[in-house]
Amino acid sequence: MLCTNQARWGRNTNACDLTAVDHSAVAESCGVIGIRVESASEITGALKEAFATEDSVVIDLLTDPKCVHPVPFMTVLENV
Repeated sequence: MLCTNQARWGRNTNACDLTAVDHSAVAESCGVIGIRVESASEITGALKEAFATEDSVVIDLLTDPKCVHPVPFMTVLENV
């Protein structure tokens, strides 16, 4: 997983080396509705299902692990 530090400063730390967790399964094991979304085409159905219930819902939305959020211009100079 590419962390924010690596994206900003070009160096990596083990503090953000996260392993894959199925949060929907964790939610289900705690008695909460868990919905796992693995593709963009499943988002609408997951939201409809979540809003159709009165219960708490966890939506586990998988994203591309190589995707790095955009770093706004000049923020790379913070804390230099």
